[in-house]
Amino acid sequence: MNSSTIIDKKNSFAGIILDIFTAVLLALTFIPQLRIFSFYNYLQLFVGSSWFVVAFISNHSFFLSRNGYLWKSTLCILIMMLIPFLFSNQTMVNRAANIAVVFIYYWIYNYNSTYRGITSNLRVIIISLPMILYTTINTIRELLVNPYASRSIKTTVNETGDLALSGIGGYGLVYSVVIIVFILIPIIFERKKLGINFWGVSVIIGLIMLFIYLVILSNFFTALLLVMAGVISMILLYRSKSMLFLIVPFTLAYLPLQKDINMAVIDTICDFSQENGKTYLRLQEIKSEILLGGNTESVDSRSDVTKTTIDLFSEYPILGYIAGAGEEFNLQRVGQHSTVLDAFAMYGIFIGSFFLWVMWLPFKYCLSRRISYRMNVFSWIVGGSFIVLITANNITPSIGYAAFFVFPTIFDYINKKIYEQK
Repeated sequence: MNSSTIIDKKNSFAGIILDIFTAVLLALTFIPQLRIFSFYNYLQLFVGSSWFVVAFISNHSFFLSRNGYLWKSTLCILIMMLIPFLFSNQTMVNRAANIAVVFIYYWIYNYNSTYRGITSNLRVIIISLPMILYTTINTIRELLVNPYASRSIKTTVNETGDLALSGIGGYGLVYSVVIIVFILIPIIFERKKLGINFWGVSVIIGLIMLFIYLVILSNFFTALLLVMAGVISMILLYRSKSMLFLIVPFTLAYLPLQKDINMAVIDTICDFSQENGKTYLRLQEIKSEILLGGNTESVDSRSDVTKTTIDLFSEYPILGYIAGAGEEFNLQRVGQHSTVLDAFAMYGIFIGSFFLWVMWLPFKYCLSRRISYRMNVFSWIVGGSFIVLITANNITPSIGYAAFFVFPTIFDYINKKIYEQK
């Protein structure tokens, strides 16, 4: 047996171990029953770190070479964990550990792309799909009975454990499928060039409809607005650059009919929503405002917590609240509804900006490749939606998986199948 055969077997064995760790990490991310443990965040981080160790032993050059994102994201998360650790703030250390898993998903994508090929990344997506569907279907079934089930996760303490044990997903699941919907739409447009048959297209369309149905039922109004805006933008802009010039005529045509169009859209969405749900009530309030005029205060229900976070940032703009307040730190002073805004408030403008930049980098890398107009639209819509999402809400590993693993993998798949063959 020659040395090359030994190396191939070693890499093959390491690949199996890496896939096992990745599958376990996905299970921890998408199977709600595994979230009931108090050490859940550290368990995720442990599995991700174990993947890192095996990958480092297998191909240490990947980690020691000039891998820009690896070092930037590592530095970012170490700073975000070190600062609260120095000030004995265990809660913020836990939250930083949760964000670290988001970066690990991009490391896995990058490592597999470099050493194992796109097939290994596509295999990971296939492995994750049954887990996502399991939780999605369970959540939809519960939402049909209890419209506030997903909103109760992490907000109603007494219900969270029971809901998790029943396989119910919260906002992390809902917002991750929002991103996945955007990622699947270009596959439909490129189905012929990708060689996807009728049954494959039917499955993808079925997934899109299922995920949108989950968003409608979930009673996360921001998710509903985001998925509507993203889907419409992708459909209009992906197919043709000329759509950019048709936006103004469409807008002018919309203005005289906006009342009727808005009412029709609201009524259609309400038909799929639960009558006692928050989304339904908000839509009815908007409908009343359109008909009668008035003030829809509940529609903008997060303005107070957003203002709280912005005020806190203005009080500690340089050092951030964690370092600036020290022992007087009080988590109740933080809005806790925006990963981006909270990062600025907690860590100050410099670290907050560094964090936001690191979050945008995976999409910037795709845009910098300048493959085609369509791929640029794909990157801008997914990347822009992701930044809006983590500005309006808290990031979770499931959202990170959709944005930092599924997106670049499908981006590479379309590029390889269509543009590299030209």
